[in-house]
Amino acid sequence: MVDHKTEEEQIEAVKRWWSENGRAVVIAVVIGVSGSFGWQSWKDYKQERREQAALEYWQFVEFLEKDFISIDVSRPDIIGDKIKSNFPKSNYSKFTAMHLAKIYVDAEEFDKAEDELRWVLRKSGSADAISQVASIRLARVLAAMGESTKAIEILSSKQDASFKALRATVLGDIMWNLGEKEAALKEYQDARDLSDGAFVPPRLMEKLSFLGASSPEADSDLNIHGDAENAITVSDQSEE
Repeated sequence: MVDHKTEEEQIEAVKRWWSENGRAVVIAVVIGVSGSFGWQSWKDYKQERREQAALEYWQFVEFLEKDFISIDVSRPDIIGDKIKSNFPKSNYSKFTAMHLAKIYVDAEEFDKAEDELRWVLRKSGSADAISQVASIRLARVLAAMGESTKAIEILSSKQDASFKALRATVLGDIMWNLGEKEAALKEYQDARDLSDGAFVPPRLMEKLSFLGASSPEADSDLNIHGDAENAITVSDQSEE
């Protein structure tokens, strides 16, 4: 009888506890399950966005390579702006803006090229490789617009060690165009020395040769590659 009463008391205690706390438990469980499901859905959504950004970017590149024939920049501009608008945080949008900048430079629409490159810089961290390359190209564009002082300021600013040689090369080009031949030679020599035997563009060696600079004995052993300014790995680790 005592055992039966104790059992009834336990049941009543459970009922009271459930009456007082049951709703909170259900809500907690629902939130937990929903949170887990929501987090997975969010990850899936971000992955889908990355894949969609990549797809549209490569369609854009294919369009430029195969379908873009005239110098009219309106067609790639429309496609490119759509990618930038839809995926503003994606690296693919930055690559798209870099392509647009090149198109504008080829069309000698330097103000529009400047806008695209500055857009990339606003969307990038200062230490990003994309940002480094965009700043170098912006300096070239500004120099072409007659704003050499601004270009020199950009090239002389804090920079990643990996791009110092390239910046010195572009700075040498600007000095050359300003008629500062000795300053240009110094920058070209700095670019060669900063390369440390790892990367010396053929065009840089041609400029040094043209200016009559003597090359170190190690020059004959240097590994010659393409232009680092164009060697950007297309990948997207951005949050979208």
